Amino acid sequence: MAWVQGMATGVIAPNGDITVEVDELQVIDGPRPKHITEVDADPDVFDRIRRRVPGEFRTLGFLGGATAIVVPTDALTWLPEPLMERLRVKYGFERWPEEALVMLTRNTAAPAIQNAAEPAGGMAEDTNLLLEQLKEIVEVGVHDDHGWVEFQLPYELGAHQPVFDVEQRHAWEIVRSRFPVRYVAPLELLPVGRDTFDGRRGVVTAGPVGDFSFLHLARLHLADGADRRLLDTEARPGNREAGEPEWVALRRTVMVVVPREGKSPIGFHFGGDGGLHPCGIHLALSGEAWEYNLTHLGRAAIEAMGWVPEGGVR
Repeated sequence: MAWVQGMATGVIAPNGDITVEVDELQVIDGPRPKHITEVDADPDVFDRIRRRVPGEFRTLGFLGGATAIVVPTDALTWLPEPLMERLRVKYGFERWPEEALVMLTRNTAAPAIQNAAEPAGGMAEDTNLLLEQLKEIVEVGVHDDHGWVEFQLPYELGAHQPVFDVEQRHAWEIVRSRFPVRYVAPLELLPVGRDTFDGRRGVVTAGPVGDFSFLHLARLHLADGADRRLLDTEARPGNREAGEPEWVALRRTVMVVVPREGKSPIGFHFGGDGGLHPCGIHLALSGEAWEYNLTHLGRAAIEAMGWVPEGGVR
């Protein structure tokens, strides 16, 4: 499996904002790094980036990207209204928020970080970092009983649409063979985030194994009341010697995060049918839940949306 190493050069401003550019990109064939020393990254620099300590920096890193998808809350499949009213009262919502973040939960076998939710993302396998980041979006499948939703990239990224289409159709062929595409929904990259990565706005993050990632946010324009369902469409190569097919769908749990006025966000557990799980344990993302049930990318996405209450998530 290939991965990309690159040199990250940048500066952390007095207010903590990060501006960085990457160069000296190199595709490396072999197992992905499991420790920061395997990519010759500078642990001190990574620590400074995490804590946003002002000053210049330069370090090698294992490069990746993620896209946090924002959807209209009313476009998803929830429980019947009387049950949703119970949840509204239980969790202290004055009213249901208009937008939500879609995240996928890493399983217990995942490297580095387990059983924590994060936006669609991964580590680059090619030096075209923007295209690699965009392709990760197809991990989030949106559908109803009649077919799936094809994502349309913004006009300025239209040159990447053919490759993106192939990637999305391949993902759906694995998880639901011969299921038709019925709808098209435009994606809009949002000018959200305090940092700049190669001239693009978003959030710079430093992960636990020397992984240096850039997160941007995108709004998926779905119609309100559409009752769309959510499905993880990522797959891993199958073990053919063990009788597995060429590709095996991961089918990770979906978490939908919504803000609360003056309180910590709530992470809602969506089930295998793509709608809110009626027996789900829904999480107030504060305290230990903020630390253990979200990855650094998940926390960064919520912070970028401005959903952390004043005083933090205690």
